[in-house]
Amino acid sequence: MGLLGCLGGRRRRESKSESLEAEYELLQLLGEGKTGQVVLARHRRSRAEVAVKLVSTAYLDTPARQQALRSEIDILRRVRHPGVLKLFAVFHENDRVAVVTERARGGELMPALCAGGALGERDIARIRMSVGAKQMNGMNGTCHYMAPEMFGRESAYGCEIDMWALGVVTFILLFGRFPFDGRFLSQVEDKIAARDFAFPADLAPLVSREATKFIEYLLVVNPRERPPAAMALQHPWLRANSDSMPNAPFSAYHMTQLRQFVDGRKELT
Repeated sequence: MGLLGCLGGRRRRESKSESLEAEYELLQLLGEGKTGQVVLARHRRSRAEVAVKLVSTAYLDTPARQQALRSEIDILRRVRHPGVLKLFAVFHENDRVAVVTERARGGELMPALCAGGALGERDIARIRMSVGAKQMNGMNGTCHYMAPEMFGRESAYGCEIDMWALGVVTFILLFGRFPFDGRFLSQVEDKIAARDFAFPADLAPLVSREATKFIEYLLVVNPRERPPAAMALQHPWLRANSDSMPNAPFSAYHMTQLRQFVDGRKELT
């Protein structure tokens, strides 16, 4: 079975073309990570703009990585929802796999928050995260947000992985860095598996103890011990009238740290 077969069966496309660039004009790089690139493209016939995720076949050198991409494609193929990108086509070429989807125009959350001027902890707490209840199969998403069980032998996960990811996102929004990071994927995986993280010494005193307790509440290695979304929403830090939540905007130093995280992410693209 070829790589395309491993990635979910038949090729999906709008025409009989076997080439990505025969159907789409690649315009500019939108983003880049450890698993591939995302490029802005334009359909040559309709002139519609799309996003193309390009994954090198050299990266897909293990069954786990092939399964991750296969699962991502399968989910996009099955799910039809206004909040989920539409899948238009999948191309498997000699040196890459290209996944063509609807273009998301909203931008990233962190730059939007930083551009808004004064930002405080209460603003972060009042951002309501939508947590899906559907079961997911395989490894999906950037490794920094992945729960420990996603690196193991299990192939099916529940919404517990979303609660872990919510803890990671909250950490990033408050401290402007990943809780689990490293130069290599293996380093990130080891830190996640060991729950090896610490609150930054320079910023922790500027954040309430309820906020850090909320993160610790979610970043639990055993998925059975993580709270479901309904319980997480009852945490004191998320209560609208919590007296323990600071109302003052972040300091200039705090905002500088958040913006540096944003700028550092932009440099990757």
